[in-house]
Amino acid sequence: MKNLLPYLCLIILFLSGCAGENEWRFVVFGNSRPDGATEPQPHVFRKIIKNIENESPFLVINVGDIIWGSSDLACTKKQMREFYRVFNTLKIPKYIAVGEHEIAGSEENQNYFKKKLGGLYKTFTHKNCRFIILNSEEIGSESKIAGKQFLWLERVLSTNKKKHVFVFAHRPLFAVETSEGACFDSYPQDGAKLVELFNRYGVRYFIAGHERFYNRCENKGVIQYISGGAGAPLKVSEENGGFHHYLIVKVKDGNVDIQIKKVVF
Repeated sequence: MKNLLPYLCLIILFLSGCAGENEWRFVVFGNSRPDGATEPQPHVFRKIIKNIENESPFLVINVGDIIWGSSDLACTKKQMREFYRVFNTLKIPKYIAVGEHEIAGSEENQNYFKKKLGGLYKTFTHKNCRFIILNSEEIGSESKIAGKQFLWLERVLSTNKKKHVFVFAHRPLFAVETSEGACFDSYPQDGAKLVELFNRYGVRYFIAGHERFYNRCENKGVIQYISGGAGAPLKVSEENGGFHHYLIVKVKDGNVDIQIKKVVF
């Protein structure tokens, strides 16, 4: 038995390491834009990027409003160069759900971002999770998921085999008390159709930005997080969610844990 002790210790260490590897994480935040067309990327955003480097996430998703924006494509591109100068210091997979500041009602901008981001709505998987990024800013269908995009979403969900589904968009699915009202449920028929689709295929998590605060609510079977405190001027008091932050989503042994990380200077 004494001779077996070293081997037993090695087995315990191996199993402990495997248990630790079961957990993986990703980061979500939104509204990291500056407060003006010629302003640099906010200090808060830079701080979040540094913090994320210490979190060791598998990927990062920014839910939009990353630049001040302009209907002039040349200005948009200039602002994007400044954004990527900060964002690309992260050497992990990065995804963006475009906001209204990026598109700015411009067909040129919309085409630019479609090419730059490899599409304005997309899906991918990691382990037991399905990720879906939607475009809430399609010109003529703002605050809606309609037409070809809705049919695409329905097709993706109907063929999904993953346990957890995370859906991301710039605008929230449900308006909250301090909301601007520019959410998917601003169009009741389209919003209800989207919720019904989520319920039919077991979508539990919807994460958005747009509103410059933090909020969590559960409505009609969907848990919604609003993470809009990554650098743009905050909209409400700290008591109502007006604090700088990002979200850490941990997935372990089939369970999901979403934590708020406040930015401390």
